[in-house]
Amino acid sequence: RDTVRDGIDGYTIPTLAPRKGLGDDLAYKYFSGQYKYDDYLGATQQTISVNFEALSTALVRLIEHPHLRQKMGASGKERANLLYDWPKIISAYEDLWLELEKRRLSNQEISRVSDNSTFHPSHPDPFNMFESFPSQHISEEGKIELVTANWSETIKLISLKISYANPDPLIDLEEMPFLFGHLEKNSPVLINSLINLLPKIDQNKIMLTLAWLVKLGICRYYP
Repeated sequence: RDTVRDGIDGYTIPTLAPRKGLGDDLAYKYFSGQYKYDDYLGATQQTISVNFEALSTALVRLIEHPHLRQKMGASGKERANLLYDWPKIISAYEDLWLELEKRRLSNQEISRVSDNSTFHPSHPDPFNMFESFPSQHISEEGKIELVTANWSETIKLISLKISYANPDPLIDLEEMPFLFGHLEKNSPVLINSLINLLPKIDQNKIMLTLAWLVKLGICRYYP
């Protein structure tokens, strides 16, 4: 998003991630040593999804139009030389260092860490730290829809090691039938209503599980 101009140098594809606050537990477990770095990364990435319909449409367009690939490639090369040549990068860093020095000398501390914070400043909630990266955030105010009835295929997707990188932040597999049962009867359903229907299951785990199911293509999210 920071480097590619949509339709000019390439295509930017919509992405979805959990809202900030849903990663506090991930951050704390990483800071406290309960998670290794790989566990932390796995738990984060398994809930972030790419819009595959938009991605496949963009890929097909590029595959079918060689001149478009050449035009976008040339545009990207020109932009890279214009903005990211090393002399320009070093100059930009020098400007940044000067700006940060001025801020340190002139500004007061604006955000203290509270005593009851659940994580260390060096281990923040990843969904807060990268809040501006995804196109959308899954939240309790949205709707979720079950888009597959092929349960054998669903089980295969859930069983993939790359899909189930870190099961700890998700609801237990034994609880999945309850979740799928409510989705099957009511899709699309308000996520807040779904949470109320499953009061014994941790709310954050429900949210991260829904984000995970969207990533696998089993569910679809509507803001």
